[in-house]
Amino acid sequence: MMLKRNLLIFFLLWLYPFSGSTQEIGQVEPRSDDVEEVVRAIVSAIEDGSSRRIALHFGSNVDLYLPRAEGTFSRSQSEIIFKDFFAHCKPKSFFISYQGTSMDGALFVIGMLSTEEGNNYRGYLLLKNVAGSYVLQRVRFE
Repeated sequence: MMLKRNLLIFFLLWLYPFSGSTQEIGQVEPRSDDVEEVVRAIVSAIEDGSSRRIALHFGSNVDLYLPRAEGTFSRSQSEIIFKDFFAHCKPKSFFISYQGTSMDGALFVIGMLSTEEGNNYRGYLLLKNVAGSYVLQRVRFE
């Protein structure tokens, strides 16, 4: 049941860019500097292949959907999984296509990860505001 709900949410977010209220590619809604700084730091960590730096933005648990691992993991487990992912898929760039806010205030980022091996992964990041700070709660690369 939870899987169906998550798939429905992902599908609706996937379609969101095609709705009438979308932004042009590359445009970002105005947000507080703190949120933008967090997004920039996460994108930079992804592009650098730094599992340590991306882990700084994880919540206590992270939902990961990566080619070699799927599930909910602790912060430290997620860092190890990302280290393995980056070892097999060396990032070259991460381009943000869309960014928005859900009804519950969560921030989502959709983009494309290009690797040195020539592979491309559609990326989805979900950040939630926890005690005044945005933390990375879900990451999907497919």
